Amino acid sequence: EISFSISGQIPQVHTIKDGAYSGPAHQGKARVEIMAFKAAEPVVMDGKVMNEGSKSNYLPDKYSSNSELTADVTASGANEFNFDVTSQ
Repeated sequence: EISFSISGQIPQVHTIKDGAYSGPAHQGKARVEIMAFKAAEPVVMDGKVMNEGSKSNYLPDKYSSNSELTADVTASGANEFNFDVTSQ
């Protein structure tokens, strides 16, 4: 998924499918986070799985929590933003 965040606004989150995404985003300079998820490793306590259904982001932090990616969303124009994501 991809998230567009502008200070004071609720982040706009969109699903990425086959390398593409679409949807609304607030106007302005947005901080962009990109995440991809897989099922989390099970955590077992006292014989019970405690995190059933949990997922974890497997992309490097440079795309999410430490992202420096930005997008300038405007009222007019294409507003097409492409980001190269690698596992390194």
